[in-house]
Amino acid sequence: MLRMNIWIIVCVIFVSLVPAFPADPVNHRVKDGSVYNITVDTTKTLVKANRRLMGISFGELVHNYAGPYGRNGKWFLNEFTTNALKELHLPLTRFYGVDDDPWSITESLDKAAELAGKLGIQQNNIVLQLEPNAAHATKATFTPADWAKAVKYSVGKKYGFDLWEVQNEPYMGGKAYTAKSYTDQVINVSKAVKAVQPEAKIGLAISQTGGKGSEKEWRDGLIQNAAGSYDFVCPHYYSFNNNAHAESFETLVLGENYKKFETIKEVRNLIDKANPAKKVEVIDTEWALHTETDEVSDPEYNNINGNVIGTLHRAVRLIYYIRESIMEGASQWMLLVPRGSPGFGVIPMKGNKLFIHYYLNYYFGRYVGDEVVDISGTCPFFSEEKVKMPVIPTLVTKSSDGKTLFIIAANGTEKQTLVCNINLKGFKAGKAKGIKLTQTDLKAPALVDKESDIVSPTIVDIRDDGGSIKFTSPAHSVSFITLNEKGAK
Repeated sequence: MLRMNIWIIVCVIFVSLVPAFPADPVNHRVKDGSVYNITVDTTKTLVKANRRLMGISFGELVHNYAGPYGRNGKWFLNEFTTNALKELHLPLTRFYGVDDDPWSITESLDKAAELAGKLGIQQNNIVLQLEPNAAHATKATFTPADWAKAVKYSVGKKYGFDLWEVQNEPYMGGKAYTAKSYTDQVINVSKAVKAVQPEAKIGLAISQTGGKGSEKEWRDGLIQNAAGSYDFVCPHYYSFNNNAHAESFETLVLGENYKKFETIKEVRNLIDKANPAKKVEVIDTEWALHTETDEVSDPEYNNINGNVIGTLHRAVRLIYYIRESIMEGASQWMLLVPRGSPGFGVIPMKGNKLFIHYYLNYYFGRYVGDEVVDISGTCPFFSEEKVKMPVIPTLVTKSSDGKTLFIIAANGTEKQTLVCNINLKGFKAGKAKGIKLTQTDLKAPALVDKESDIVSPTIVDIRDDGGSIKFTSPAHSVSFITLNEKGAK
């Protein structure tokens, strides 16, 4: 009995010395191990691949703030930029401050419809925020009656717009709204809009953090007090870090995403609790790595946000969003930017070069299939205070006919190159094709001279008569692999 008691005491002491990690906010699908060795179970579909999670947001319609139209109402972009936009096959996008445009609200809606046709975007996949931007306004000027008039015009023109976001970040210090008056606006806009478009979906703009005082009002309070009047929520899940120059690559790429997944889970629980009888979606209309450094305090001009560091951060986020179906829609910030503003940019408004974010999204669009399939196995994990997650998050999808597999693996380490072994269950690989996206220099500019500077072939070794594959994942890179079933034409 004495020996048993001593053993219990020793165990208690040992457990108390082990760092305590909270329950993971998301399913990593793999366990911590010394090697990357996973099994893909093609017979087990987790979820349909939701392409709405791969959206990218515009700013406004007018080019003064990252829009495609000049103040004269004409299309502003050159042929190169227009074609680059088309090639993204955008599954979701968003415009804000539509009434800030130098035309009538109805003309702006016509331009949004014209853009949808020009770029091949479904109108019901465009979120429209009609009000002037509250962050820059001294008072609210766009009334529920104005909302109803605009939506009635859209319905009369037989446009497909039905995602209406009420304001952009009203909590950001502008004087247009208090939390109480914004709640009233959402309730009244919802009534007015649904009177003319019953199927309309109303978006609630909330602060992503709870905190105390005003922050709590702008998140927890809004979710609770406006419940029943909104159909989707827009939290703007930026990963904020104002000390990026002192952080490791892994912290910015992996750790910041892990922390954001915790916030996302917390907000989801608040939404569900406030709306027990209604399924409310989360359609996030802005997100990115949002850092500052000693040298650059404005995130829009901070190269860390825009080059391979910010790109790997986005790749990891996209993998989890799609694989774990964390929300219903997500649109990155931002699609068009001035050439000298690399922090969040995807496409410069002028010129014939593209940011590295563009190529990430271009290839994601081509390497995500129809169904997400299950994975299991081992992968080395990254650990820091209250964070523990795989260093190579992986997404595997398949085509609807099951004859093609798509693999995306994001190596979120600064220096660790890993050999990746993937076993295939229910699938025999006959052909393989792979590429990788990276920048060797972590200080490389976000604007890329040519695609071949950052994209190169990856050798994929088919083994075990098509039952497994092997490839190498270089440090801070994203690998994109296609496998065709053996015997498939």
